[in-house]
Amino acid sequence: MKTYQVDVAKDEGWWIMHARITRTIIYSQAKRIDDIEFMIRDAIAGALDVNPDSFAIELDFDLDPDVLAQVSRAREASLEAAEVQERASRESRAAVQALRKEGLTLKEAGYFLGVTPQRVAQLLNS
Repeated sequence: MKTYQVDVAKDEGWWIMHARITRTIIYSQAKRIDDIEFMIRDAIAGALDVNPDSFAIELDFDLDPDVLAQVSRAREASLEAAEVQERASRESRAAVQALRKEGLTLKEAGYFLGVTPQRVAQLLNS
């Protein structure tokens, strides 16, 4: 599948996009960031007379490199947090099962885990 590089910049409240297709540059614009992909796909597909889903696009936003680096670090931290949260959930479920095998009530298990009896019940049922 062919991939087209699309340069994207913000200018006076509009997102301006351009993509080089062979020797032609395709331009488009969008008011909302959510519309960028649709608008540039539509423009490229129209210029090439192909289906908009027949190619891939790669958006290259013209933002300060320090800002992009900060965004990258934030996304990485979010992924790490999700992994840690998943591990904590697995460990909590295992701990609840072990505590219940010891004969503890939901309230007592919650005491050891620092959660409510309702959360202990949720962990048991998940």
